[in-house]
Parts: sequence; structure tokens; C-alpha cells
Amino acid sequence: MASCSEEKKLILISSDNQRFEVTEDAARMSETIRNMIEDGLGGEGIPLPNVDSKTLAKVLEFCNRHAAKESADNAQALKEADHHYIESVKHDRDVMFSLISAANYLTIKELLDLTCYTVADNIKDFSPEQVRQFFNIENDFTEEEEEELRHQYAWAFQ
Repeated sequence: MASCSEEKKLILISSDNQRFEVTEDAARMSETIRNMIEDGLGGEGIPLPNVDSKTLAKVLEFCNRHAAKESADNAQALKEADHHYIESVKHDRDVMFSLISAANYLTIKELLDLTCYTVADNIKDFSPEQVRQFFNIENDFTEEEEEELRHQYAWAFQ
């Protein structure tokens, strides 16, 4: 394998015009970017209009580690690194949603799965009101409608 200094580098450009140099191996973690590379795009940089610089930095942290660890073939170390990575962001809802959105846009399945599973795990014991609050969902039921639903589906509220 080529040394780090010999690895091909790409420039990714965030929505706020920040430029990030990344190895091609790390960039190819994204199916979207991989397709752009294969289509011959990115000579002057690959624009990512749906990802801001703060989020792209976190995404690249994930991709760089995965690209390096996959080449080292160390699954346990990668799992531990993912655990530390997600622990550092899981309590910041805005960061989590930004990562989910970016992983979806960039088609990075491993990151999308990790972030979605983490959000699901965080809300699994929430009450309906807590879920509404977490996702900023307005309760459009009247008190009477809500009471009727609680009675009709009492098994779900036990």
C-alpha cells in the first residue's frame, strides 16, 4: 500500500466554501463522492452544497478513521473508535441530525446506520410528549382526541 504522502488527495468544498483535503480512500466511503470521482468530477474540488463545514469535519473524522482502520483490518478497534465518536456527539441533537442528513446525502451507509441507531436508542423509552419535543413536532391532537386514543390503544401506553 502507498504511504500517506503518496496517497491521492481530493478537495471537498462545504456549503460555506471551506475546503477540506482528504484521501481518496476516505472520500470513497461516500457513494455520492465515489460516483463523482468515477464521473471525472472534482479536478478543482468537489462541491458539497448540502453539508456545512462543521458537519463535514465530523463526517471526515469518521471516514478518515474507517478508511485507515479498514486497511489495517482491525474490526474491534474500529468498533471502539465508533463508540467513542458517537459518544462525543450523541447528546447534541442538532449535531446528530446534521450528521444523519449529511450521511444520507453523501450515502455513507455506516455513518447513517450508526447515527440513526443512536437516535433510536436515545428515544426508545421516551413518552409521546418527549418524542414530540425531541423532534420539534407540534401536538395537533385536542385533549379529547388524545384521551380517546389513549383509551383505544391503552396497551401501547402501559
